[in-house]
Amino acid sequence: MHARPRGGRKLHAFFRTMYYAGPRPEEAVARDVLDVRLPEGSAPDQWGELLFHMARHEVGKQWTDTGEVHEKRG
Repeated sequence: MHARPRGGRKLHAFFRTMYYAGPRPEEAVARDVLDVRLPEGSAPDQWGELLFHMARHEVGKQWTDTGEVHEKRG
């Protein structure tokens, strides 16, 4: 399942995040490692926290000021 060269683990994590947390696709793309808070191993409840505070829209190089494919927005 994770052996596909063009997606693999990243694509699997992307769709799991969308399924369980319910963000929009552009919010899931903008997620960073620092936006994930995992509980301690000895915590009574094993709930983590995902922070979504930015969206990265894919609009195309010709439509952004920087010439990048993704545009960062708050």
